[in-house]
Amino acid sequence: MLLSLHKTFIPLAMKNILLALIAFVFILSSCQEEKLESQPFSIGDFTFSSEEIVHNQPFEITYNGEEPLGIGFYHNVVHNTTYPNDLVFDGKKATLTIPDSVGMVSFIFKINDEYNMNNGNGYLFFTINTDGDKSIDAIATKENYLLNEGSFYDLNGGDVKKTFKAIDEVIANHNDLKENWFMSHLQTASRMSKEKTNTLLDSYLSEINLNSSSNLKDYQKAKSIYSAARQFDKNDSINALIIEKFPESKDAKEAVVEKYFDFKTFEERINYFETAKLADYKTSNINYVYSNVANLYFRKNNLEKFEEFSNKISLSKNKASMLNNLAWNSAEKGENLEYASKLSKESLDLISEEMKVLAEKSDFYSPNQYKESLSYSYKMYADTYAFVRYKLGDLEQAIEYQEKVVDKGQNPDYNERYIQFLSEDEQYNKVIEKATTYVEQGNATNEIKAYLKTAYEKTSPDVDFDALLAQLDAKAKEKLKTEIKQKMMDVEAPDFVAKNFEGEDVSLASLRGKTVILDFWATWCGPCIASFPGMQNAVNKYKDNENVEFLFVDTMENGKNRLETVKSFIDKNNYTFHVLIDPYSADTKSYAIASAYGVSGIPTKAIIDKNGKMRFKDVGFSGSADKLESKIDAMIELLQ
Repeated sequence: MLLSLHKTFIPLAMKNILLALIAFVFILSSCQEEKLESQPFSIGDFTFSSEEIVHNQPFEITYNGEEPLGIGFYHNVVHNTTYPNDLVFDGKKATLTIPDSVGMVSFIFKINDEYNMNNGNGYLFFTINTDGDKSIDAIATKENYLLNEGSFYDLNGGDVKKTFKAIDEVIANHNDLKENWFMSHLQTASRMSKEKTNTLLDSYLSEINLNSSSNLKDYQKAKSIYSAARQFDKNDSINALIIEKFPESKDAKEAVVEKYFDFKTFEERINYFETAKLADYKTSNINYVYSNVANLYFRKNNLEKFEEFSNKISLSKNKASMLNNLAWNSAEKGENLEYASKLSKESLDLISEEMKVLAEKSDFYSPNQYKESLSYSYKMYADTYAFVRYKLGDLEQAIEYQEKVVDKGQNPDYNERYIQFLSEDEQYNKVIEKATTYVEQGNATNEIKAYLKTAYEKTSPDVDFDALLAQLDAKAKEKLKTEIKQKMMDVEAPDFVAKNFEGEDVSLASLRGKTVILDFWATWCGPCIASFPGMQNAVNKYKDNENVEFLFVDTMENGKNRLETVKSFIDKNNYTFHVLIDPYSADTKSYAIASAYGVSGIPTKAIIDKNGKMRFKDVGFSGSADKLESKIDAMIELLQ
């Protein structure tokens, strides 16, 4: 019996040992697999700790590139809300820890003073807990971010239908998240169809059921629902009820202040300001009223009243902007130059102080982003101050401040004024030094080249300037091509059909085989209009090239007589542009072509190759017609 028991025990023991070994191997394998999953991986010039970020655990980023690394920041995305933070590198490495409330993180880098967005794919990371689980609305968070924030950073993938589907599923399965997502739910629905919007609208409004006993919070919720659904007439109606029922509410007080802008004449506005006692209001938009009143008195040359209301503006950025605009306008007209100099210097002092304290930073910016924005404002205002001092005949201070403005010499207009001041001060050797760099780097205007020629005539008349300039221009062109080539995309360009001035339908499909340049613009858009001389030069250059087509897509343009307004503008300015009218949908309150191309701001240019692929997307205007023409030229050449 004992023997048989012993015989039974041995195989059982061996079996247990074997099972233990198998378990150990499985655990070891799992650990190795987990270790493999968390191995560092690289995207472009960056190496990241892992493909997902574990909550409350260190996450490392290493920069492997050679170009100067500028500011970096990242967005912690919680549901549909973005929280910007600075990304601080110690040498070439940054370490951060993400809290467990965050569902996704998006990194934004600047390399050599330009945003690096991984060819439009971005650097997006889901976050996970220690069990490896993502947040339950992670997909909705990502799709919503791409659709909205992504448009500011030229990220690919923003899709209204995918975003709506992801949000819809979250709300259907997780009622506790409805409060976080209902605004985005309605906003995406409003960009799809009127029927879908109305269905959701009725559903959300039924949960409030406004009646005589409803409180302010209920009315505000209804107002936000109508606003998200883009039903602004209903939004205004609810706001009127809030003003009537809750006259002491913030909404009611803001409406009283906003009414100021309904009046048109100087007398009407000043009278309303005084009778409505707007000076007693502390709403968010009262600074705009003070700024407007100050402007009105400035135009009337009542400087005592101007300063009284100017000093009421509590936000230094608002005040600095107003002072800068007034100083620039006075300098252009050559009027009140000493007073303009005083205003301009004050604008610089205000921005300098704000750069130290960062008291007015909005949630939209990380601290470093905000500092960069303030630095941009400082340069713009210093450019004004230098211009005013130049008008006053003070070349010494004009040059001193313009040197601060030009910085790395990337703005051709700033550079031009600097070279002009140096030339008039007969600093020809410095003109040659600086202007040569600007031309070679592709940051020069034709005027800068003229100043450079004069400087050589004064100092080295034997130099073959035309040959020298040709060499510099060739270097600039190659540099520009290299930079642009790095930004090439490979995205299928959405087809479209739109009417031109003659009422003819123009489609992208009909232009297959050509390089197509789409320029999104509107008559109200200052930078768009400022870019048009450069665009006209580009159109003129390629007017006989049957393989290149320029289309100027008028978008985000309101008004009953839109076609007449746009046509009148083009005719009045003698532009030879082929203009298309971007179709507007009243149901979704959107413009078809701009929506399809993810255009959130204008001017935006999309350059499409002969195979229908969007290869470049260029947003904004640098201020230089020459630089714009060179950029368009380089893009076209790369696609021919």
